[in-house]
Amino acid sequence: MTSSMTTASAAPIVPDKSTSPGDRVSITSSFPRSIVDLSFINFVLKIITLGIYTFWARTEERKRIWASVRLNEEPLTYTGTGKELFLGFLIVFGLLILPTTLMVTGLLLYIGNPKSTIVVAVQFGLYGVFLYLYGVAIYSSQRYILARTTWRGIRGRLDGSAWSYGWTSFWTLLLLPLSLGWAVPWRSTKLRKIMTNDTRFGSQSLQFTGNARPLYRPFAIFWITMFLLICVAMLITGASTAIVNVNINPRLETEASKNMKIVLGFAIIFTLLLAYLLYKILSAWYRARAFNYFASATKLDNARFKGTATGPGLVWLAVSNFLITIFSLGILSPVVLCRRTLYFVNNLGLDGNVNLNAIAQASKQDIKYGEGLAQALDIDVF
Repeated sequence: MTSSMTTASAAPIVPDKSTSPGDRVSITSSFPRSIVDLSFINFVLKIITLGIYTFWARTEERKRIWASVRLNEEPLTYTGTGKELFLGFLIVFGLLILPTTLMVTGLLLYIGNPKSTIVVAVQFGLYGVFLYLYGVAIYSSQRYILARTTWRGIRGRLDGSAWSYGWTSFWTLLLLPLSLGWAVPWRSTKLRKIMTNDTRFGSQSLQFTGNARPLYRPFAIFWITMFLLICVAMLITGASTAIVNVNINPRLETEASKNMKIVLGFAIIFTLLLAYLLYKILSAWYRARAFNYFASATKLDNARFKGTATGPGLVWLAVSNFLITIFSLGILSPVVLCRRTLYFVNNLGLDGNVNLNAIAQASKQDIKYGEGLAQALDIDVF
């Protein structure tokens, strides 16, 4: 990773001015009002089926969101099924989650000491395996989603190796604590490059031409601000705890001391929630910059994507989605997903021409099951 930290303007991405033949492609969307009704229907059916309907619920949500996105006024189509997602989950659960759970449980029962060297070593090894599988799951999920996404009958595809991507995701993840987080822009750019360059729309491939250098100035501002925020939160929590300990005699447990402990507990919880909310707000400016830069570094034929996301826009999206989730008790989570997706769609455009007539249908990939690994690991891919 380069140590040079220059401004985002130091390496601008200039839109392609090519006059080569092709079509201008517009990207538009509209909020599907039926997603609100669907949220309540899915909630009831999940309860009735003890959660099994989750896979069919996700499929219906995707179909509505996909149909609300239009390229040149023609909608995307999602062709995945709930059955594919369900079978994918069952396979991963049967081959990975259940055997791992039984192995760890059996080991604990046999040794009897959860702190023994053998148990700790096995658990540590499993953590490494699942961190590796995390990247594999993300890539595999994107491959399934692209294979089930069509426009004008032409499907997408992801041509690379999920295992290779998982390995890159794993070893670059290990660098984050070693670099105190400063490897984040470099890592996200490296992973984005792999994913984008492996993506195909029919016979047409996408190209990623960016590097991490322009992201380091906004990331530095975010990192320093977060460091100061963490210090303040720790200071407030520590001071509150010290004040309570000073004013409470451990030998005289009174009603007032009990109430003070309760107040302290709520104060710590409030501080943590506030810190999380401030994190979302402070990270918004960096995430907007990263989204816009990654878009401008991506080409499709003779056109280059353009991102227009803003920090305030992402702040409002995060706050409003948080309130929707809280006040609806999670029932309107499909609405939250839809709003988040359409925000980025509405802030994405294409500058230049794409020769749509030259794009042929890609060969169909042999994908029979959905993103079971991501579902088993509870990864929110989409």
